[in-house]
Amino acid sequence: MNESDLKKIRKIAEQIAEKNPVNVSDADSDNYHSVLQELNIHKIELELQNEELRNTQVHLEYNKNKFADLFNSAPVSFIVLDSGGYILEANMTFLETTGSVMENVLRKPFHEFMADDSKRSFLGQYKSFFKNPTDKIIDVELISKNDNALILRLFGNKDDQPNSGDPDDHLRVAAIDITAQIEAEKKQNYTIQKLIEANLKIKEQQASIVE
Repeated sequence: MNESDLKKIRKIAEQIAEKNPVNVSDADSDNYHSVLQELNIHKIELELQNEELRNTQVHLEYNKNKFADLFNSAPVSFIVLDSGGYILEANMTFLETTGSVMENVLRKPFHEFMADDSKRSFLGQYKSFFKNPTDKIIDVELISKNDNALILRLFGNKDDQPNSGDPDDHLRVAAIDITAQIEAEKKQNYTIQKLIEANLKIKEQQASIVE
């Protein structure tokens, strides 16, 4: 709690104490009465602070469960890696994509799920990617549960790491499947190349006719 919150709690405690004053006999001195009143206010303050802490704990637990639900149900593969590229957490989408169970994924090197060429590329880029993932991407070829090759584009983020005492030791990675996009680009490039070749043939034929 910050100083402003504590002042608010103090004010509320004083208001409650005024409505429920401490009963002392007339023989008691004013000083004794003031001490008792202050102790009563302090007791109310502690009760209010405990209530505030309980509410905060409930709120944090709710957000934690909400994050866990979003993390696991996202249509995108999410994993959390340490500085060595070992998997600390993985969502259900990643498990389904790789055909793995959580026990066979945690503490395993992420590159073990990649094709050989991607392993070398990933390991060569990961240190820089982990240190500063902002505006950086890595494309890797992942082996799916059906032994099909999937092209994943990796985006990193080091903010709000789950279960992280030190965010510098963890990297949250979103792995987006761009296989269809890559295939579409290949087809588009193939079509463009064929059009260029056809255009060259037409020009050759026109030149031949002219001759």
